[in-house]
Amino acid sequence: MCVSKVNKNYWQYVKESTKGMLTAWGRINWYWDAVVEGFLSAIFVALLLLLPFFFWLSPLVALLTRASDRRDARQLAKQQEEFLRRRRSIWSFRMNDSVVERTRKEIQG
Repeated sequence: MCVSKVNKNYWQYVKESTKGMLTAWGRINWYWDAVVEGFLSAIFVALLLLLPFFFWLSPLVALLTRASDRRDARQLAKQQEEFLRRRRSIWSFRMNDSVVERTRKEIQG
């Protein structure tokens, strides 16, 4: 049964207009196309306006990176120094422990 466009209610029209489609894109009003295009172009313009700031900030970012690298190098040197100091203290503790054991053996007999 073919219904003329005048006699169709909204859902009949939607059902017929979306035949063969996976989604009902035919229902989307025409002005949403302009809205989406305007939104995307606004994002694009904002990115273009921000582009000079990236170039302006890049030397500052490089300086901060170098400073953090220097800080990391100092921290690594401190950790290595602490590790060597602890290793020395462990060896000296073992040496002292063996001296104590030797002394205890001498006292006992």
